[in-house]
Amino acid sequence: MIVTFFKYREVDRLTNEARLYTYIKSKKPDYKLPKHIKITKYYGKIKDFQLFGGYNRRFVYFSKDYMKKDMNRFVFTLILWEFALSFLLIVMVYTVLRHFSKKEQRHKEFLSFLLGAISHKFGNFLSVQRLNLELIETQNKKPLERLKEAYVFMEKDFKNIVKMIKDSENANSMKYDVEDVIKDTLNLFKDSLSNKEVSLSIINAKISSNGNDFYNVIHELMENSIKYSKSKIYIKTIKKNKMLYVVISNDIGLRKSGSGFGLSLVKYISSKNRWHFETKVIDEQFQAALIVKL
Repeated sequence: MIVTFFKYREVDRLTNEARLYTYIKSKKPDYKLPKHIKITKYYGKIKDFQLFGGYNRRFVYFSKDYMKKDMNRFVFTLILWEFALSFLLIVMVYTVLRHFSKKEQRHKEFLSFLLGAISHKFGNFLSVQRLNLELIETQNKKPLERLKEAYVFMEKDFKNIVKMIKDSENANSMKYDVEDVIKDTLNLFKDSLSNKEVSLSIINAKISSNGNDFYNVIHELMENSIKYSKSKIYIKTIKKNKMLYVVISNDIGLRKSGSGFGLSLVKYISSKNRWHFETKVIDEQFQAALIVKL
């Protein structure tokens, strides 16, 4: 369609040009024509020229190169545009498919983590309750305290998991006040912290995260620290080179380590938000560090 339109336009342009020069030549026989056109009174073959038509009893010839020049340029330009548009379309389709593919993959990974979390939480809960019920039969009061503590933890864990499921599709970026998140989380665990010493050294900052990811990470790290500490927990934040370091440490108690799923969940959420997370043991202290770009 486009090529046909351009072809008709070229024919119209050459026709107007032929009529113009034929008229000029009829009025001024000595007029010097451009190199690409020849006008004769008699029909004949002219090398490298092609007969275009007859006007005012004269034959008009155009150079073959001149007649093809604009058409070749147009076809070349059209091919370039077609290639560019095709390439752009392929890139757009690839980008969209890749985006949805990654989103689906992240969603599957997230649901896998949640399934593991629920299994982990409920499994530990049931194991503890089974042991407590066995101990209650011995008239020992300590199991009742352990039973109450386990129920409190289970309730908080369950509410947090439900919250994470509800927020799983929330990809909106949210701003968090680090000090407020840490203090709110400590308040949630205030009963469990009654017999522990908590040291705070917080330099406040605001960070962005996908949905409630930052809150969930702090919750998991705090819960892990409370569960496995002997008596002391240290929380501090450090700003350095436009990076925020959130460090949560605890002394190591006699309780055996868990499955490690909580820390795996923290690693997953951190990688999703492009944060860095690492853990290490220094001088009988377990230290978890979350590094966030400000």
